[in-house]
Amino acid sequence: MNNNNLLTSTIRELMEQAKEDGVITLDEFEIIEQVRIDVNNYTELLRKAYEDNIITEVEQFHLNKLKDRIKTQAEKVARTDGKITEEEKEILEALSRVLINISN
Repeated sequence: MNNNNLLTSTIRELMEQAKEDGVITLDEFEIIEQVRIDVNNYTELLRKAYEDNIITEVEQFHLNKLKDRIKTQAEKVARTDGKITEEEKEILEALSRVLINISN
């Protein structure tokens, strides 16, 4: 999957999850926006890692750390107001599924 497809499919999946109840709240939007920024950073790092057609152990380590950061930052944004709603939990679960399926 190329970088643009990765970003697009991740955001699309999260938007679909957020729209399931018919409304995307500001909190849900902020989570998705944070994920968009972090996935963009991930795809840029992935692009650089593939420049020589080889992902080294060090590059793999950094990619895995960045995948962890994507989830951690999304959870942090979800907790900004002191609670995580059921809808936010569902978005975070969808994000976890997407991240599991991303292979470098």
